[in-house]
Amino acid sequence: MKIEAITSGNTSLSAEALRSSATDNSAALSDISNFNFYSAAKPASDKDKTLSLESIESARVKAMLGLNNAANATNHLAFSDANAALSELYLKNLAGIKIISKCTQCIEKLVNLQ
Repeated sequence: MKIEAITSGNTSLSAEALRSSATDNSAALSDISNFNFYSAAKPASDKDKTLSLESIESARVKAMLGLNNAANATNHLAFSDANAALSELYLKNLAGIKIISKCTQCIEKLVNLQ
């Protein structure tokens, strides 16, 4: 989905009128370009979906770089990227903890059977 203009709710305007009104508002154009950029992002590959120590470490490095960039930036997209990187790191850590917990439970059950 690609957005061309933001209006105040009047849907009876033509597409050309929408474009001309959008060119007058630079903030609206900025919002439109940001939305179109993030909506066109490619989906994650299978490699990004695996959980390993390397993927957790790369997520940690990505989060730290994102935080450093956000600390020095004035662009709101840098803060959004840092937030996404921190969320990814948090979810990968939780998934790793869950896997370790389940493995520990399985080992305890096997030990109790013998």
